Amino acid sequence: MRTVTYLKGRADADVTRLAAVSRGELNAVLLHAAALDESIRQVALVDPLLSWSSIVLNEYYAPKYVPHAVAGSLGRYDLADLACTLAPRKLLVLGLVDEMGRQAPSELIDAEFAHVRAAYAAIPGASRALDVRPVREKEDLGLMLAAWFRQ
Repeated sequence: MRTVTYLKGRADADVTRLAAVSRGELNAVLLHAAALDESIRQVALVDPLLSWSSIVLNEYYAPKYVPHAVAGSLGRYDLADLACTLAPRKLLVLGLVDEMGRQAPSELIDAEFAHVRAAYAAIPGASRALDVRPVREKEDLGLMLAAWFRQ
């Protein structure tokens, strides 16, 4: 959010087109920032954790996700709920992972993101802004993200 504030203060920055990319455990941080600041118009999450509840509900998990979890939040929201708040802004979710950092099964992705898809579908024309890709392709990540942001 400090970066957004900094950019808003620069005369040479086009703050109507702010976009952000995060990877791995920092995806939760970007989701919170974008949920709180609507000037972040496009968000790309690379290898995001499917949900905080997956950590709570499983005996084994990758500890790297814990420092970015918000204590007590599961009683109110999970990561997909934050994603809902971004509608109708552009959101790319690329290569979702489970609590161990492994590729998440498509049935879990479909279940977890059903209400995200519904939130986007409820806004006319917003369905095109949501792009959930369960597996990250072998293509160059930088080129793929640049193409997605230009769309």
